[in-house]
Amino acid sequence: KRTHPQLRMSIGLGMSISTLLTAVVSTTASCNVMAPGINVAYDASSGTTSSAYSETLPLLPAGTAAVSYGPPNLCTSTKSFDGMVVVGAPLSVSPSDSYFAYSKMIKGSVEIFLDWLLTERTPRGLQVGDQRFSMRFEWVGDASSKTQVTPALAVATRGNGAHFAMGGYSSALTQYAAQQSFADGLLMVSAGAASTSVFTQNNLTFGLYPPAAVYHDNPLAAIAAAAADVDANQPPASAATDSQSPCFAGGGGCLASLRVGFIQADTLFAKSQCANGEALGAKHGFEVARDGAGVALIVTIPKAPTDTNEVDDALRQLRDAGVNVLVGCTYLSTTKAIIAALERLDWSPLALSVSSSVGTASFAASTRDGWWQAEYALGPSPWHRTVPTVGNFSGMTSADFAARYAARHNEAEVSYHGASAFGGVAALVAAIEAAGTLETEAVAQQLAASSLREFYGDIAFDANGQITVGMLVLQAPDGASSSTHSGDPEMVVWPPEARATANAVLAFPTPPWAQRRCRLFGGGAALGATERAGIRYIEDGRAYIEEIQCSGHGQCDMGGVCVCTGGYRGVDCEDPPEEEDEHLRRVLLTTVLPAAGVIALLALALFFLNRRARRRAAKLDALESAYARCMPATRRSDKATRRSVVIADSVVRVTNLQATAESAADTIVEAPPLATADERHVFLSHVWSSGQDQARAIKSALLERVKGIRVFLDVDDLADTSRLEEHVRNCSVVLVFLSGSSDLVGAPVSDYMRSPNCLRELRAAIELEKPIIVVTETDMRHGGVPLATHARQAPEGFRPLLDGTHRRLVVRWHRVGAFRLMSVLQIIEQFLEVGRSGAEGEEVSPAVYLPDRLLLARSPLPAGPTLDMPPLSAGEYHVYVSRENAGAPDLVALLQSHLNSGGTGEGGIASAAPRGLGAPAALRVTDDPRQMLRATHFLLLLGSRTTTPALFGELRTALANHPRLSIVLAHEQREGPAAAAFDQVIAGTPSDLTQAGIFHDLAVPILDAPHLKVSLRLLLHKLVSVPSVAHTASRFGELSMLSRVDSGVGSSTSLLRRAYYRTASEHSASIFG
Repeated sequence: KRTHPQLRMSIGLGMSISTLLTAVVSTTASCNVMAPGINVAYDASSGTTSSAYSETLPLLPAGTAAVSYGPPNLCTSTKSFDGMVVVGAPLSVSPSDSYFAYSKMIKGSVEIFLDWLLTERTPRGLQVGDQRFSMRFEWVGDASSKTQVTPALAVATRGNGAHFAMGGYSSALTQYAAQQSFADGLLMVSAGAASTSVFTQNNLTFGLYPPAAVYHDNPLAAIAAAAADVDANQPPASAATDSQSPCFAGGGGCLASLRVGFIQADTLFAKSQCANGEALGAKHGFEVARDGAGVALIVTIPKAPTDTNEVDDALRQLRDAGVNVLVGCTYLSTTKAIIAALERLDWSPLALSVSSSVGTASFAASTRDGWWQAEYALGPSPWHRTVPTVGNFSGMTSADFAARYAARHNEAEVSYHGASAFGGVAALVAAIEAAGTLETEAVAQQLAASSLREFYGDIAFDANGQITVGMLVLQAPDGASSSTHSGDPEMVVWPPEARATANAVLAFPTPPWAQRRCRLFGGGAALGATERAGIRYIEDGRAYIEEIQCSGHGQCDMGGVCVCTGGYRGVDCEDPPEEEDEHLRRVLLTTVLPAAGVIALLALALFFLNRRARRRAAKLDALESAYARCMPATRRSDKATRRSVVIADSVVRVTNLQATAESAADTIVEAPPLATADERHVFLSHVWSSGQDQARAIKSALLERVKGIRVFLDVDDLADTSRLEEHVRNCSVVLVFLSGSSDLVGAPVSDYMRSPNCLRELRAAIELEKPIIVVTETDMRHGGVPLATHARQAPEGFRPLLDGTHRRLVVRWHRVGAFRLMSVLQIIEQFLEVGRSGAEGEEVSPAVYLPDRLLLARSPLPAGPTLDMPPLSAGEYHVYVSRENAGAPDLVALLQSHLNSGGTGEGGIASAAPRGLGAPAALRVTDDPRQMLRATHFLLLLGSRTTTPALFGELRTALANHPRLSIVLAHEQREGPAAAAFDQVIAGTPSDLTQAGIFHDLAVPILDAPHLKVSLRLLLHKLVSVPSVAHTASRFGELSMLSRVDSGVGSSTSLLRRAYYRTASEHSASIFG
């Protein structure tokens, strides 16, 4: 626990407080250069820090500036107050520093607070116990450098006997400054960092920026709400209808058409934002663009790009992936490069959200100077000067603060960078007064528990020490760059309650570039146009241009062409109509045109009514075609044998229950109506940290596959956490999604079982005897941990569902292609099972399948693609399987069993014959090495026992002597010792075989049942559809003459790994379309 230096008393009885509030600029010199302590140093070459105790302060470059503000602090004392609180901070104080503009705003805002605290507050200063204290800030230049920020902070704090620290600008610098302040036992308030990793380092660092991970939460919410409004209303009158996007054409479907993609600057702060982009997109119902490996598409460019081609190429990736909502995790320099590239590429996303840009003083200045391309851009900001909140501590409004800043800095505008600094110091002073002491731990406890309303917002901190205030969404409106535009160049458009006026709504969708150029520069204006069209005039010595679209006689269409009205002609509708007979015009205007208009309106109304009815019918047909189906179950009875399905009405029902054996037809799985609006069929219980996107995917799948089902998901339906148990009670079935993570030493832990709210939901389900369906994540990259990890931490009543003793099995969640659909099918099957009622006779479970995924149907299999093998000549074989490839003969036996059952069986393990494997006529298989060259395919099972010299020898023989042999890869991923990571298999394979291309094909994952059925179907499909690849003998033979590159797996490993992770999705697409 830190012991603070004795408080210094201030001198100057005759000095007024206004005289004491002076700024002092000097080169770095402290009252006590011998201040001992721990010095933290950053090593730029390794990117790491080291700490060492020293009797002296660290050295700074010669000429490093130091700035002070407050009553004089020259190792003396003053009687004006009982003592003085000193705050030390690093800051970019030199105009040549990269972060000088933001740092200047932070410093100026702190000065405004100190002026108010020491000259206007009644009584003046801050109350510490029964004493009044003044306050002083000591800043030392950090040169916007990671290597200088820690010594600058040490000199500013230890060198001046500071009691507290304040961070400078940027997450990258504060990441290391927080280590130095913690080493010195100082509480730090940061008004310039948002990356959560800054604050999770210790419990003495508090941030006034919301976590970077939620920066784009509200922007995406605002875009989703705007798209929903477009779906609910007619498109704007000015919107052309020649666009393929339903967001322009109307008629619904705008929200469903949105696909979000991400572009980030190559910095800690920017990457912290985009890392959570996929979860935010799913939260608000957006489809997330993905790369070839199925990973959310995030492209990276430099913070301040200098190569336009690099930015263009990055944006092309997003455009080609179908992105129409672009999220930029950026700075202003990055934003400007992105907007310029978007116009160059003539790509206009329907919405563009960029961070650290809209709302900054530089963005506003550029827009006022005519940067029309920035109009329609939106972005997050924790504060704006138009928000009318009044500070309970300072008594100021946002407008008051902005006016004070402008008065001090030549009418300069202040952004959230300054407001957060004011709010941070206010929160620190309030915590000191609440603690009644300057002791670090006591003030930290008060700050952690604080709830202070200031004009900056409601200041409270989460468990990591970051402010919990939600982001505002700002947008540069259409016309903000016009010389006639009055007011701010940006406005608050979200949330609705923060809007300054009722008209401050999000402008969506963004018009195409050609249409925007037409409105500003005239019809047909090309890229690079600068001469605005309109009426020019001078007022108060300033030149203005009042833009008039198409000369006031038409509208610009989406192609940038003026569509003239009233008979006007010309590129800009500048030519008046030709003269015509006045009498004929009067007749047309008074009789013919009105009558024709009435007829046209009636016809148009009938047309739209008919089209709406047809679209509604088509949508209903499309929904019906996706629903899960049940084949009627067979039930034996003493009276008669008939086929029927009996499902408890409390859970789910199946239509057409009275079908007979002769007329029985597949029936749609349909959920029954619920008695009240609060009831749901399924309650989705999951932990946000590692299971949120999976829970969203499961809800979407159930809504798509079960007609009329209602699913409770907290992010959609929960308004009050105190009602969790009530929501569980109102649901028929509870689906528990288990996910986890790793602790600091890499051991797996159950996030679900460590969540208090999840355990509340689980205990409520057990106590209420609700049927429980358990689903667990399998992918370690997305929260997958062993089931035993969850079981160890589970409540007693829940463990039977996890240890295999319960009749319902745990559903394993897979997120790729057909394997994901099998997981969904298992959930629906268990959903049906928990609702099945007992009735006369012995009932056989109904066969459930997904109609558009025939692979997942049970016996009897509906009509669909067959698995007939291609014909062979006498003495030829479909498959060669090596006896040296452990596990491969058993896999072939499974393939034979699956093929013999028509692709409908579970694929029970068959015994392998010692020779020839007893292959049926449909699949001819040999394991005789002498017959290897007469086979069309070589089945290679990849696993822990693959790497044997004998097997490698057979592969070399096959590649050298069989130029058209297809190597079919299968990857063992079932539980047991045979499984192995793909990298492990590659690393154990000789380089001559990898160079010969044995891994060029895509491997089929072999998973445990019931997903094993999917694996077998995919593997059989490869034996039918995969063409023979020419592994030419000459190419393999030449390997001995090539210079050997001994790189282990070498640079090809990442390429092979990427090829492998494309396996499931590409195979699924080839079968299911």
